[in-house]
Amino acid sequence: MFDEAHRSYYDKNNVLMDYFDGLMIGLTATPRSNESKSTYDLFDCNDGAPTAEYSYNDAVKDGILVPYVAKIIETKILTEGISGRDLSDDLKDKIRKQEENPEELELEGAEFDQIFMDDKTNELIIHEFMRLCYKSDEGLPCKTIFFCASIDHAVHMKKSVR
Repeated sequence: MFDEAHRSYYDKNNVLMDYFDGLMIGLTATPRSNESKSTYDLFDCNDGAPTAEYSYNDAVKDGILVPYVAKIIETKILTEGISGRDLSDDLKDKIRKQEENPEELELEGAEFDQIFMDDKTNELIIHEFMRLCYKSDEGLPCKTIFFCASIDHAVHMKKSVR
């Protein structure tokens, strides 16, 4: 059995799968197919269709999964955006290094965290998250996924959480 089977295409010669003599079962939530790598081909799935599928809704109905609860945490900047004139001197310098004039820059909220890693905004989000999240008996947050704007944003959020 191969959990996260969509990663198994990194074994280009199928050495691992050829080594074991047994039934092959590949588990993945995100099967992949592209020009050079295909888990569909690896597991002989015709027409890019899995041989079996267990949907999220069925898993919830059957009591295998609990339904997720999405919480959107808003801040003034992320909701309304920000004007370059209102940025800190440090952020204005970053804008200038990108050959932009901070006095003319206007960012929508959705654009902000794609461009900047703002500690204050991240701290507000984490504070609100800690206030709202489900906690264990020890007071620690239960399993959570943060959806970040980029890998850099995720790394920055990880540092802020710590």
